[in-house]
Amino acid sequence: MPGPAGLDSAMRKPPGPFALICCAMLGGCWQSEGSLYDGMKPATPLATGPVTETGTDELGKPLLKHFALTRDTDGAYRLISTDTGEDDRGNGFLIRLFALEGLPAGDYVYEAAALEHCDSHPGCDPVKPRDDRWYGLAHLMANSAGEIRPDCTKDILAIAPGRIKDQDGACAFTDRATLEQALLSLARKIPTSKYSYRLSR
Repeated sequence: MPGPAGLDSAMRKPPGPFALICCAMLGGCWQSEGSLYDGMKPATPLATGPVTETGTDELGKPLLKHFALTRDTDGAYRLISTDTGEDDRGNGFLIRLFALEGLPAGDYVYEAAALEHCDSHPGCDPVKPRDDRWYGLAHLMANSAGEIRPDCTKDILAIAPGRIKDQDGACAFTDRATLEQALLSLARKIPTSKYSYRLSR
């Protein structure tokens, strides 16, 4: 399914710095064991380069982190921490974006998996087929973007029709149809993006 008209060119040829979307996981997330989009070709609306994350952390304090965003030949993105002196340096996420009919213009489903040891000589540890994946919505605009990260407790009405329950701080999905129904329900609430990721040119 193609992305919104004009979005690719707007994101790839910006007049200056622009925001990117990605995901950094917290408790209460929507997840699955293994990918629910296995074999599907992802969308590639984002440019690549150094990225600055802004937002607030779990305690409500200002958040400022730095990453490098690259794209693999299969269309997946890698968002890897570049902060010096941080425990998570060299770690990050493998991110794939998917268009979904019914989402507002500029919105994509994101799927993320953890990456570790990406600053080592062999490179990132491989993502295993049954590794956890996390899901949410990415809202892209011409010069900015934001991450909409679902929460099991706050977004309980979105997951109720699929009979998804909070289990040990996470909501586990087992099929794509149920996940996408919940994401469409979430999008209809017009949720606020809590995190932004700005690419520096």
